[in-house]
Amino acid sequence: MCPSCGAKRRGRWVVDAYIHGHRIVRSFKTKREAEDYYAELRDERQAKAKPVVNAFVRLREYAPRFLADCKAAEMAPSSMRLYTGMLEKHIIPELGDLQIRELRRPRVRTFLQGLGGRGTRKASHSVLSGLLAMAVDDQIISSNPARDLIRRRRVKAKTAGERARDVKAMNRNQRDRFLAAAAGEPELYTASLIEVPG
Repeated sequence: MCPSCGAKRRGRWVVDAYIHGHRIVRSFKTKREAEDYYAELRDERQAKAKPVVNAFVRLREYAPRFLADCKAAEMAPSSMRLYTGMLEKHIIPELGDLQIRELRRPRVRTFLQGLGGRGTRKASHSVLSGLLAMAVDDQIISSNPARDLIRRRRVKAKTAGERARDVKAMNRNQRDRFLAAAAGEPELYTASLIEVPG
């Protein structure tokens, strides 16, 4: 932060500073207000510059912090049980001894692919991705290596020929029943007069 605090412009005290790459310009009536605001900016910058946890923390050591954060966010008890179970049964036994900063996408992908059913894989991915997103917020890592590793299956769009094959024409009996039901609506009945082969 490169501040200018205490400069007076047009009769007002101005704080002109850069914090986290953004310029902040605020004016105040008194010098004391300007100095107090500048002190807040300085404290915010120092707090963000220093991670609140050890940068070399292992995943098993970080997991309780993550679960405590989930609880503080009033996560539903059933979700808390799921998160705790996924961590204890799958994530920590396999990845717990690794430092969070050592986790790379290939390692996370291999871990997920080695899990049993699709449900377990998706749940473990969700929990691990949430934990690593929090590690990004804590400035332990710069990006989440689990993000988007499991994508939704894409359904291939059908061609016009495939869609046409899926359409089933009415047989004579179905047509007669349909026309009998439509007979009470003259416009619908007229529009429904169709030729059915056979």
